[in-house]
Amino acid sequence: MDCAKSINADEKDKDRTSKHGRTHLRSVFKSGLKIVRKNHCPVILETVDFNIFTRYVTSRKSRDGKLLSQSLYGSIQSSWMYLHKLAGFEISADFRRDMCQFNRGMKRKVAEQGENSGSSLEEGKKAMNIEVYKLMCKKLFESGHEDAAFAHLYLVLEWNLMARSNNCERLRLGHIEWRHDCLVFFFVNQRVIRMVN
Repeated sequence: MDCAKSINADEKDKDRTSKHGRTHLRSVFKSGLKIVRKNHCPVILETVDFNIFTRYVTSRKSRDGKLLSQSLYGSIQSSWMYLHKLAGFEISADFRRDMCQFNRGMKRKVAEQGENSGSSLEEGKKAMNIEVYKLMCKKLFESGHEDAAFAHLYLVLEWNLMARSNNCERLRLGHIEWRHDCLVFFFVNQRVIRMVN
C-alpha cells in the first residue's frame, strides 16, 4: 500500500468538518484490500509486533481526544485478524494471548473514562420501545413513498420475529410456511423456528 497515499488521505479526512469522517482513508484501504485478495498484502505483517500494534490502537481516539468505545477497539482488532487471514499469515499464540490481556485493559480504561466523565456506560444499540415502534409503523403506513410499504413490512417482521435485520434480509419464501393457525419462519443459520399468530 502506498504510504504517501494513506498519509495524504488521513490529512484530507482530518480537514473535513463532516461527522462522516474517514472516507478518503477508507477508500485507500479498500483498494489495498483488493490487492490482499490476490495474495499481496499491503502491510508487511511479520514486522508488526504486539507493541507496534497496541501503540497504533491506543493512538485511535475520538475528535475530542477521548478513547473510542470498546466495540470500536474490538473492530480494529477484528480487522487486523481478518487481514492476517486474507494474507494467509498465521498470528502467533503469544500475540493472541497478549491481545486478550490488552483488550481487558482497554475495556477497563474505556469504562473508567465513561464513569469519570459521567457519560452513559451502556454501549451499543438501545432497544426500541413500543411507542416508537407504533409511531414508525404509522408513519410508514401513511407515507406515500414507493419504498414505504416494503419498509413497513420489514419493520413489522423484525419486531414480531424478534430478529436482527440481517436475519430478515435472508428470509426467502421457502423459509415460510403455514402450520395450523400460525405463520412459521425458519432461520437456517440459527436453527430456530419462530411462529407468528
